[in-house]
Amino acid sequence: MFTLLLLASVAPPPPVPEPLPPGMIARLGNNGWTVESMSFGLAFSPDGKWLAVGSKGGFDLVDPESGVVVRKVPYGHPKNTVDVRAWDARTGYLSLHSLGNHAIYLPAKGTIHPLGPSMNVMPVGPERLMVLDRLGWTFSTRRLDPPQAGEPLSVKGEFFSMQTSLTGHPLRAEFAYSNATSITVRDAETGKIRWRTWGHTLAEERAAWLPSLYVSYDPTGKWLASGGSDGTVRLWHAEDGKAGPVLSMDNACCTGVSWTATGTLVAVYLDGSVELFQKGKRVSRWRSLSLKGSPSWCVSPTGDRLVSLSSGHPGYLRSWDLRTGRLLSPTYRHTGNWYRLQWLDNRRLVSGDTAGVLIEWDCFAGKG
Repeated sequence: MFTLLLLASVAPPPPVPEPLPPGMIARLGNNGWTVESMSFGLAFSPDGKWLAVGSKGGFDLVDPESGVVVRKVPYGHPKNTVDVRAWDARTGYLSLHSLGNHAIYLPAKGTIHPLGPSMNVMPVGPERLMVLDRLGWTFSTRRLDPPQAGEPLSVKGEFFSMQTSLTGHPLRAEFAYSNATSITVRDAETGKIRWRTWGHTLAEERAAWLPSLYVSYDPTGKWLASGGSDGTVRLWHAEDGKAGPVLSMDNACCTGVSWTATGTLVAVYLDGSVELFQKGKRVSRWRSLSLKGSPSWCVSPTGDRLVSLSSGHPGYLRSWDLRTGRLLSPTYRHTGNWYRLQWLDNRRLVSGDTAGVLIEWDCFAGKG
């Protein structure tokens, strides 16, 4: 009798945590990290001190070093999911989305400001936001502090959708967007068109789920880059829309253009090709079958690594030397089926999925 009671009082041994593969630093739910619900987006603060994780009924502010939830910020109905979209480095606000409605969180004041039904929210210039309505017919701009609503401005005869590429000017209150084969730049305060141009053709063989034309401002705001489904990448003078150099032609469908902080333009194509341009000239070209299609990809803050996270179940995370295309890290598996990529610093990034798993990766491990 005494022996049975003694055995019953002994707690079962704690489960042995699943070992982390090379390159993985931590997993929420492992090594002291905890998460209470599914993750719906994530974003690091510009100084790297906070990690915002979306959940049901709000979002959590997490200490990225320990994984401890420092503050729970409620937003909307407790049963509705909140998607954390982005933490803007220039303006300092955190963009949120729930049930077709956007809001911004101002960390300095600890307040959330609803922006109403909308499709997209984007910074334009240093002090303003552009809010695109849910149907894509009108937009409005408002100041960040306080975020007062502006008058809705109609986009006559045009329509924005999830396949529209949008980019805000880093210095001026204006934004650029693509529509089939045209590029348009509008004044974000008046809605008037500053300039419009056509420089691409609509390719018949293209990915229907992707924009037919991508646009992106360089860090100085002097140039606007465009990459089209016709495989052409070119530059435009951001001030007046005058044509700049054609950087590349006769490629597969372009699936994205992006600038590094040092002014290097990166273009990725549907066949897995990657091209780099500096000062209007191509400086590198390489190809990887792992980039074929349209995986999520991003460039490291130092501008020397390209990381991709493929969709599907499971997904695979890979890292390349941006200039040479040499695979730097082993291929890692990601168990979930929905992804976000966010850099923590020059070496580490975090990925998230619908299984509630947030993984911190060392992208310089392995073959690097």
